[in-house]
Amino acid sequence: MMGVYRDPFCTLKETLRLFSRYPSVASNVRRLWFDGFHVSETSAYIFEILRHCNNLRSITVPSIALRHGTAEDWSLLLGQRSGFGGISSLELLAVDLKESQRSSTANQVDHGALNQRSVDFSCLTRLKIFGDTNFVPVVDEDLRKMARTATNLQELHITGMSSVTIDSVMALVKSSKDTLRVLEYSPVSKDGFEHPESTTVESDGHLCSILTSCLRLENLSITLPSTCSDIFSSDAVKWKGEVQIRTAKLCEPKQNLARSLDAQDHFWRMLNQARSLMASRQSEDNDLHIEIFISHWIFEPRRNVVHGNFELGEVLSDFTWPTAKTMSGKGPYGQTGLYGPGKDEGPYSYVSEEAFREGLQRSYISL
Repeated sequence: MMGVYRDPFCTLKETLRLFSRYPSVASNVRRLWFDGFHVSETSAYIFEILRHCNNLRSITVPSIALRHGTAEDWSLLLGQRSGFGGISSLELLAVDLKESQRSSTANQVDHGALNQRSVDFSCLTRLKIFGDTNFVPVVDEDLRKMARTATNLQELHITGMSSVTIDSVMALVKSSKDTLRVLEYSPVSKDGFEHPESTTVESDGHLCSILTSCLRLENLSITLPSTCSDIFSSDAVKWKGEVQIRTAKLCEPKQNLARSLDAQDHFWRMLNQARSLMASRQSEDNDLHIEIFISHWIFEPRRNVVHGNFELGEVLSDFTWPTAKTMSGKGPYGQTGLYGPGKDEGPYSYVSEEAFREGLQRSYISL
């Protein structure tokens, strides 16, 4: 039986042929998604297709397109050329490439489009960058260059990647602090979902105060190296829906939460302020649900419960603690299931905050 050759670029070529032959079809396209095309030749086809869609509003492209596209390609997409409306939503999708793709000389292309002033992201209202890659990933410097002109973002999603840090994410947040409504930053490591190492924001301003100064911000899911214990104390914030804050420690006091009673008191105060903020928002007919993730524990202030794996504490207490626990569908970072071998194996349960505090006092568990 003879094999039949199939052109791997067939869909791109047919799409380009369609748009070239029928411009009216191309002019009615509002959204395009390109997935699985990660070499310079396919990037050339992608940008040629995009040139025909002068009313395009939203695109999803492989992250390598940032390198393969020229300044002219990107400035056209971003509405810096007459006759092209400019996109408002950009998604960059990163995946691991095969060794043959990484080593190909033809794929070692970087036109440096982000270095050019003509590449202006001010028309964007939504930016999403998702996934890790083993070939020229998006890095902090790329986000800082975008932040110079990305001043009108309403939604920012940086998820599932480990090649950028909170520093560059906050540079984008500061640039769009007057317009930003949705912020999601969920980095990952090779072992799964983990808290990041502590870092210092290079730009002026404290992380927590930058977040609370974004007065249009409503939906927040963020991983911070540390969090102020009074982050929920301001009634000026417009947060609603689900707010998730993942953190490794408190900004103040600087003592270790596992060993310092003073630090733990600040943490309990933070939970009470979260409850007060939720009550305040509810009085304004805005439902707010806050979850705080710290040291592999998930705190739900509204329900006064803590989710986690309590098996070690049960063993240390000779199975006298906790007196009551309930099975939980939550795992690390609020996802169903667990990430990373050997980390918190076994199902999650939840106990009351009162029982959790008792476990801390008796050293059955630690923060």
